[in-house]
Amino acid sequence: MRVAGRGVGVAVAMRTHANILLVVAPVLGACLPDAAPQASRAVIGLVFVDASPSSPGQSDRCAQVVARANQLLLTKAKTVAFLSLATGDEASGSEPLTLTDWRVFRRDRQAFESPDAEEKKQRAFLTEINDECRHHFHSRRSSPVFAAIVRAVDSARARKLELEAAGAEVMATVFVHSDLRENGDKRITRHLAPRGRSKRPALPTLNTDGIAVRVCGVNDHISTGSDAVDVLRIGEVWSEIIPDLGPLDASCPSLSLTTEGK
Repeated sequence: MRVAGRGVGVAVAMRTHANILLVVAPVLGACLPDAAPQASRAVIGLVFVDASPSSPGQSDRCAQVVARANQLLLTKAKTVAFLSLATGDEASGSEPLTLTDWRVFRRDRQAFESPDAEEKKQRAFLTEINDECRHHFHSRRSSPVFAAIVRAVDSARARKLELEAAGAEVMATVFVHSDLRENGDKRITRHLAPRGRSKRPALPTLNTDGIAVRVCGVNDHISTGSDAVDVLRIGEVWSEIIPDLGPLDASCPSLSLTTEGK
């Protein structure tokens, strides 16, 4: 247990959704692919995936992790820093678990002068992320989503400060792949499924200053029979918890690597 396109030269199967494009554009629009890397630009992507029984399994979740890593590569930033986490459970004290350790992809002028070398480097980067995710992903009994998002934002902010101290201009995003059916923090569960007129505790709030938080997968939910929550209610509650939260996307992007062309 560890608590915590053409951009690649591999054959891929990419599942896209119209609503996903609404996420990619604002998050990555400020750094669309250029002809060459910018020396001082860095992007940080931290993916948190919900590993509860009501969420997609290993193959789907790891394909989503790879898709996010590929999106970051397509920004053509000089430095790409990437980390992925999954929800924990009682065994981890509700702390999120590491799926893939921090990995850093760096571009230099020589790599751009040799397209084949650049593609091989990107392929290796994505393959390592895919393999590590599949090795460490396990379904968890509970879904302490809030605790995992807090840790993800803190980790992204720490890495952002580190890169900024080195002189880089940094954009950091936390991608939350979850149906947001929190069942670990009672302050949140009482609001998601209120009972009668009983008084509900105040919701926690998360400071995401300097970190963009984007959510997808609210409709990727496998009902367990006792967790029926209105999607609109989910949006209302989580918008109070994360004031700068944007639209919640129904599904997440997915990219499956194959061995063809290796």
